Amino acid sequence: MIRSAATSLVLIATLAPQSAIGQSSIGAQGDGILTRESPAVSNKALTEGYLTQPMAMGSLSTANGHLAFEGMLDLEGLTLKRGELDAGISGEGYVDRRHPHTYVHELVATATGAFASTRYSLALGKGFVPFGTDDPMTRPFAAYPVNHHLAQILERYVAIAAASVGPLTLEGAVFNGDEPLSPGAPPDASRFADSWAVRATATPHSLLEVEGSFASVTSPELASDQAKVKDAFDKIAAKIEAHMKRFYLLSYCTPARKGEHEVTIEAKTNFFRPVTKGMVHGTATPLHVGRTTIVVQSDLRDDAGKRVALVTQTQAVLQRTA
Repeated sequence: MIRSAATSLVLIATLAPQSAIGQSSIGAQGDGILTRESPAVSNKALTEGYLTQPMAMGSLSTANGHLAFEGMLDLEGLTLKRGELDAGISGEGYVDRRHPHTYVHELVATATGAFASTRYSLALGKGFVPFGTDDPMTRPFAAYPVNHHLAQILERYVAIAAASVGPLTLEGAVFNGDEPLSPGAPPDASRFADSWAVRATATPHSLLEVEGSFASVTSPELASDQAKVKDAFDKIAAKIEAHMKRFYLLSYCTPARKGEHEVTIEAKTNFFRPVTKGMVHGTATPLHVGRTTIVVQSDLRDDAGKRVALVTQTQAVLQRTA
């Protein structure tokens, strides 16, 4: 069971009246949220309170509206250092955490114009890819079972061209496929334009919108440069290991816990080939089971039986008697 109580504050101020020179505005918002998850770690309840979605945004339009700049700062990296508590899929009974967004959530310049009955625009900067829908970001602050990243591609270096005729709009974009590794990490500029997306929208009525989109995203694990693949996985593995060590110290090394517990001493992964389709099958074999250490090797293979990765992990067995 997951329960949330929250309060939201949104402030928006227009700095200048609309004119031929331009118009600007600034705003801020934040959601105070209290979440209780039961069951959580060790089959106990977990209650947390924090400020989520603390944002500051600003916009500036000039040249009779033909040139606009939009920016948004997201400070979740400061207020959600452990992420936002979520129960994952409803009914599963495990704890999940939505990671904080990057500090520079959006920073985009857009030029617009018209030719006959066709309206067109070109946007450059860091922001949202024209894929999926903008709806998930405007939902209430309550946690949803489906992560909005499944419906959006955001915080990328992106170039977007769009054209509209009547009720029809067509958008196309190129962007980088990598995801940020931390709130302060910028996108990998060397990967710009390794991915692309298109979206078509029809609004035949003011109350009806029909939309379809497609994106080809070159993820880190599918990149052609295997050195970059290994570097990306090493960074992610290091981040996971750091969080696991912190979780162990906070949740397991306490006088209230008794019995045997394990903590990772070493984890090594060798990647041999990418998997672009089908399933990955894993077999874990204990190489050593001792009183104080355990060594396990996991063999990962594709549908053809070819080895794609080999993982060797060493665990320390710790005793808690009081």
